[in-house]
Amino acid sequence: MMDDTRKSSILRKASIDAPKLVKKQVLPSRKYTGTYIFEEKLGKGMQSTVWKFVREGQVYAAKQTSKTWIYEKAAESMEWVKRRQQSLAREILFLEMIKSPNVVGFVELIMTKNNYYCIIEYANGGSLQNLLNLHTRFPEKIARKILKQIIQGCKAMFDVQVMHRDLKLDNILIHFPDRENFTRITD
Repeated sequence: MMDDTRKSSILRKASIDAPKLVKKQVLPSRKYTGTYIFEEKLGKGMQSTVWKFVREGQVYAAKQTSKTWIYEKAAESMEWVKRRQQSLAREILFLEMIKSPNVVGFVELIMTKNNYYCIIEYANGGSLQNLLNLHTRFPEKIARKILKQIIQGCKAMFDVQVMHRDLKLDNILIHFPDRENFTRITD
């Protein structure tokens, strides 16, 4: 039998550790076995939030688009809804079509009651903008390599008649330890 002071000590410790014991939120895969586990929020844009997911030891990024964003003006205009649905469908189609080590790859689309999750390759080095902010300038040899890879990614898009209309340093991701193709165009 345990005495009361030992019980209260264990209960206090359990309440302190409680947040660590909370089950992580998961998202079942529609295409693969297993589930994606939400790890952390990577960023937020105008129409979506990007999350870091893990499935069976593999790390992915997931672009979460709320169905509310698509249907928020349905009462005013079905044309609005149609344009937003087409925008999301086009983005997924383009990601599926483009096959290049310099463009993030599409894995799958998962639809839940409230959201669409576009699962894509994860780039672990952040954006080129973040890297530039850290180093302020790149040596010419590295800058030339980065530019060459951006051009190769753009060429892969042009080959399937897709044009990126928002190409900027924030939409170019870095992936380490891939020494050959470390830049990935996204968004």
